[in-house]
Order: sequence, then structure tokens, then C-alpha cells
Amino acid sequence: MVRILLFLSLLLTGCTTTKTVELDLPYDQDSIDIQAGDWIELTTKNGDQHTIRVTSVTESVIESDQQSFNIEEIEKVEKTELTPGGKVAAGTAGFVLGYVLSALITMLITAIIW
Repeated sequence: MVRILLFLSLLLTGCTTTKTVELDLPYDQDSIDIQAGDWIELTTKNGDQHTIRVTSVTESVIESDQQSFNIEEIEKVEKTELTPGGKVAAGTAGFVLGYVLSALITMLITAIIW
């Protein structure tokens, strides 16, 4: 169980990057890399920050399940992306660390019993 939790935590933290996406007005859907299903953090011009999962993007609005944001009201957008190399590195590190921890726990239990 410890190995699984450790593996998952390393996998999830080791494989994401955040990049700032420029929103030029007038907004052109072909020039921006935001699509339905993406996780973004956006800052509005009044300073409010929102982390949302995008459900749709149009020329004037970015929508989530619960809110919609006019492009003209958005100051900054940061998109969270999964990095394939990060997945492999995190998975390998999680496996090795989990194996080492399970070996140490086994040795400790064996020493206590004997």
C-alpha cells in the first residue's frame, strides 16, 4: 500500500508543467492552445484567480462547468500540461523508492520478531 501511494504521489507531482498562454485581442482560436478538457489557472483583470477545467472555448468566452469568463476580462492564463518524460522519471523513481522502503520495512519487522 505504501508503495502504491508513494508511486502515485511522485507520478502526479513529477509530470506537470505550467506555461503562460498569451491572450491577444481580438482572440483567434487557431493561435492559442487551450481546448476543452485542459486545466488552466486564469487571473481576471480585477485580480481574481480561478483554477478551472475548460469545457469550451469560443472567440469571446472560456467556459468551465460552473463559470464562464469573457476573454476581454482575463489578464493572464496559465495552462497545466503533462510532460511524457516526467511521467517516466516519476514512475521509475516511485518504483525504486517504493521497493527500497518495502525492503527496509521488511527488515525492521524481521528484526523485531527475531
